[in-house]
Amino acid sequence: DGGLRAAAGIDGRRASGERFGTGRVRQRTRIRQEGRTVWWEQGDMTPAAIASPLGLGGRAVCATLLAVGAAVPATLQAAMRAADPLLALSQVKTVFVARHLGDDSEAARAAMLRVWQALRPLLLGRPACAPRIWTT
Repeated sequence: DGGLRAAAGIDGRRASGERFGTGRVRQRTRIRQEGRTVWWEQGDMTPAAIASPLGLGGRAVCATLLAVGAAVPATLQAAMRAADPLLALSQVKTVFVARHLGDDSEAARAAMLRVWQALRPLLLGRPACAPRIWTT
């Protein structure tokens, strides 16, 4: 029953019984600032990597938010961690990384939205007004 699955935190394709059983997802992310590469990351996700404790540990949802700019204060990072035990945060020079690993895509989206709302005023000096397109 879809309602029971949704209540259990299972949503989207998993709620429909779909699984990523074969294939591969390759992802590359590069951020350049003033002509220099400040972040380079690549991943190769297979069903085995998703199941592995060295990969996603069987989790179905992985969300990443990258932000480049000023250092994020430790107090703000601690507040973000306290709000979400599934959130991992790190700062490498000017690149701030937030990752959420779980099984609920709505929880991951909410976690990334909270991080974005905390970072936008700090990094851009602008209020965190979510773009209208995010609600469609």
